Amino acid sequence: MLVSEESKDNFIAFVITGNGRWEQVILKSIAKRYNGRDKVLYFPKSPFKHSRKTGLSCLDILRLEKEKLNIIKKCGKLLVLIDKEHISSVDDITKKLESLRVFEDFEMENNGDIVKIIGNLGNREIVIHIVIFGKEKCIEEDVSELIKLEFGENIYPDKNAIKDFLKSKGLKRKDLIEDAKIENLEIAFNPLIRVIKFLEGEKL
Repeated sequence: MLVSEESKDNFIAFVITGNGRWEQVILKSIAKRYNGRDKVLYFPKSPFKHSRKTGLSCLDILRLEKEKLNIIKKCGKLLVLIDKEHISSVDDITKKLESLRVFEDFEMENNGDIVKIIGNLGNREIVIHIVIFGKEKCIEEDVSELIKLEFGENIYPDKNAIKDFLKSKGLKRKDLIEDAKIENLEIAFNPLIRVIKFLEGEKL
């Protein structure tokens, strides 16, 4: 599976993040490890002009989509990547969606670190998968877990600490992901990989 910052005719899901750009590096590197190389995830730098949305405010893309974008409707799927620190409970997601008033009605399925939402945006059904990173707080915890699995070393889940460790090994973030054992990736990034497999046609 490929991840592109440019819109492609055949993209199968539109991707947004409620965090920074670490998620793009990690998603792109993980997606390479799986099949479906003819399938593309569209992950633009930012769909919001002149601003960057963090936390659940990234779901404001749904209002833009309804008013003028018509991008997500092309594939019918939205993948949202967000750190656990931005969500205290699934009720936060429900309240955010209700405040946007883009769906007359929607269904929500909570699977812990994956929340699936189905709703009609105009005349098109949209399926949203929200992948929640971190055991307690953020994606750096998942990266630290992968380092522990690969190297047997405990690294504090902080961007700088992780970068310093990888630099000491002559690695970049993408190298860590691309060289890791598949079984270790599927432990450290289980929710994300489950959704990637689903988008490729496997059962979630």
